[in-house]
Amino acid sequence: MLEHSDARVVVYAADHASKLPHPDDLPGLRHRFAIGGPDEHSEPFDNLLQKSNSTELPLPDVKEEDPAVILYTSGTTGQPQGESGELWISGPMVVPGYWKNPAADAREFTAGHWKSGDIGSMDKQGFVRVFARKKDMINRGGYNIYSVEVEGLITGHPAVVECAVIPHPDDVLGEKIHVFVTRVENQKLTENNIRQFCQENMADYNVPDYVTIQEEPLPRNANGKLVKAGLKERIGGL
Repeated sequence: MLEHSDARVVVYAADHASKLPHPDDLPGLRHRFAIGGPDEHSEPFDNLLQKSNSTELPLPDVKEEDPAVILYTSGTTGQPQGESGELWISGPMVVPGYWKNPAADAREFTAGHWKSGDIGSMDKQGFVRVFARKKDMINRGGYNIYSVEVEGLITGHPAVVECAVIPHPDDVLGEKIHVFVTRVENQKLTENNIRQFCQENMADYNVPDYVTIQEEPLPRNANGKLVKAGLKERIGGL
C-alpha cells in the first residue's frame, strides 16, 4: 500500500486502482497513470487528478477529437455524454490489425477503431469511466449488472477471501446472478449472509440469486488470472 504523502506520480496496473489511497490522502500527487492490459492497446492514461472516481483522460499524443468512441446500445457510434456502451479506441497506441488474421481484424476493428470489450461512459470534460468487461456484464430482465461492482462489494465482507460473479441462465429473465465465494478459513458464512450484505449496500437487482460458498480458491490460469469458464461449466452441471 502506498504510504508516502509526498508522492507526486503513481504508476499502477489498471485493475489495482481500488487499492490506491484517495487523492485527498496524497496532497503532493499530481499525476496518476493506469497501464492498460491488452496487447492491442499499450498507451497509459493520465487522469490528472481532476476527479477521483476512476476517471481517465487520454495522453496528449492522442487526437483530442477522437481518443475513444462509445458505442450506443442501439448500434450507432459517437461520444454520448452520460450514456454507457462499449469503448472503441483509436490512435497511435492501437495496433493497425492482427498479423495475417483478416477474420480477427473484421471482428475486432471497425473504421480504424479497436473494440476494447470494456463497457464505459464519457462525461462533458471527456473523462472516460470504465464499468466492466462486456463479456462479464449480466442482463437480468433488462437490468445491466456489472460483475466487477458486485464482486468488489462482496470481497469487502470480512469472511470472504475472493469471489466471482457470473451469469446463470434463466428462462424468464434471461440471466440471473450467480456468485462463487471462497470464505475465510474457520469463518462462518451462509448464502443469506451474502445476500443480506448486498441488500444493505446495493440496489435490489444486484443481489445474487445464487450463492455457492466454498473453501478452495477460485480457478486461475498460470498468470494468476481468474478463469470464469470453469465456473460456468459448474453451473451447467447444477
